[in-house]
Amino acid sequence: MFELLDSMVDEIGEEYVAQVVTDGASNLVAAGRMLMEKRTKLFWSPCATHCLGLILEDIGKLPVFYNNIPNAKK
Repeated sequence: MFELLDSMVDEIGEEYVAQVVTDGASNLVAAGRMLMEKRTKLFWSPCATHCLGLILEDIGKLPVFYNNIPNAKK
């Protein structure tokens, strides 16, 4: 993934890329860190919307919420 992200920055032009945003998968986190090491003016971050979605999925699995979701859907 690092090679793909790095080549995209090259294609666009490093001077035009300030930030790269991906989901929070471990391979993309590693690629983002490698990209920031190579390109010190570039910033990588995980997608906030994706992170919030994952958090809400986990919250929905908690018994206090999981047991009440079917009632809320009625």
